[in-house]
Amino acid sequence: MFAMVRRIAGAELKQQYRDGTLKVLGVFVIGVLLFTIGARYTTFIKAAAEDRTAARRVREQWVNQGVKHPHSGAHFGTYVFRHSFATELLEPGVGSYSGKIFPLVTHARNFPIEVPIDRRSGLNRYGELSPGVVGLAVLSLAAILLGFGTIASERENGTIRLLLASSATPRAIIWGKCLGLGLAIGFLWIAIVGVEAVFVALAARMDPSDPAQTWLRFAGFEGVQLGYAVAWVVGVVALSAWIRHPRTVLAVALSIWVGNTILLPRAAATAIRTLISEPSAEQFTSAIKHDIAFRADGTEWVESWSKKLIADTLRQYGVERIEDLPVGYAGIMLKGSDAHYEEVFGIHFERLHRIHRRQEVWTLALSFLGPWVAARSLLEGFAGTDVTHLGTFSTAAERYRRQLVEATNDIAVRQGHGTGWELEVGKQFWESVPDFHYTPPPAWFVLGDHAAGMAILLAWILVAGLLMHRAERGLEWRV
Repeated sequence: MFAMVRRIAGAELKQQYRDGTLKVLGVFVIGVLLFTIGARYTTFIKAAAEDRTAARRVREQWVNQGVKHPHSGAHFGTYVFRHSFATELLEPGVGSYSGKIFPLVTHARNFPIEVPIDRRSGLNRYGELSPGVVGLAVLSLAAILLGFGTIASERENGTIRLLLASSATPRAIIWGKCLGLGLAIGFLWIAIVGVEAVFVALAARMDPSDPAQTWLRFAGFEGVQLGYAVAWVVGVVALSAWIRHPRTVLAVALSIWVGNTILLPRAAATAIRTLISEPSAEQFTSAIKHDIAFRADGTEWVESWSKKLIADTLRQYGVERIEDLPVGYAGIMLKGSDAHYEEVFGIHFERLHRIHRRQEVWTLALSFLGPWVAARSLLEGFAGTDVTHLGTFSTAAERYRRQLVEATNDIAVRQGHGTGWELEVGKQFWESVPDFHYTPPPAWFVLGDHAAGMAILLAWILVAGLLMHRAERGLEWRV
């Protein structure tokens, strides 16, 4: 049987090559990919260079902000810039609509700001074409255009009777056709991998991550595209075996492709945002301000807290007036208020993150209607541009912000006295506050975080394989 499968696969591959469609698709794929990735590469490299320069300048501004009270320095604050993996060149993910700059100041946890100007165009409502999208869409479309007639055309021409008469079993015919089509699509995939590898290698010069991690992410990214292509190859061959006429196979397969690639993602996003709504920016900010100002019982927080803090502090140091304290009361007060702010901000941000996670889970659940959503989610994960990676960076930035504010409050307590507002510090202190350093999650982190997406993609491959297996049993009577 295996020898027969190889012969049928070889004949199918030769036929695909001689037909000329494979060559045309190859030229088309390379052309579209070069155009897409080339345009993104210029923007990516420019943005990465600007981020590096801006990060150095921001650090210089922090160190050279002059002599002032430490709390004034915390209000002056600083900025950190979201980490961009080299693989972000292939799939922008949340980077298409979220800002890259995180303002770090006292008393507030902020959202990223400054979405690049080239992403604010009204044309973005039509969607962004990324190399990842091109790979998934073109490989699946190529599987349809090359494979819709693999068996249906043989049946229509009557040649499948000759194959069956020459001791070829239905299983050998179907698997041989599937292998031949898979090899043809495999050549297109290899071409895509080659082009993307060159650009990722160039972009990796601007990525401070471990090079091994970059290429592990790249391997996972390309593996997802290959798995998605396999699902379509097997599915198209199964359709070609089930349906008698090639034109009908083509119409059905293209309808599935349009529904899965174009309609499903937009319908899923709209439905999920309707069913699991998130607060507007105004509602989110107003709720935080309310919880900072008032307790759960409706009483003002600052008044009762301030009176208790003054009394406890005077009792602790055995003095009767704030002016007689051996430490800076300003630092003590700021520590307490910042702890309150951080608690409130933490509750509201965690609530918002839970909403986003629910939206992600339900969006992924709609993958039972088609593998596109799961595959796209996996691409964003390996590219480091999904919601989870944004969240890990946001958490690291918030942790650093708290350390920075804590450092200014600590020195206000230690070196101050009395009210503590007269204290001033200079460059020596600003330099003592360490710069921000971010260690991104390793590539294997994606395997655990997107295990459900990988399981869904694998399930679609198995479903397609089951359909093809069922088609084997009925191939002879469908002839």
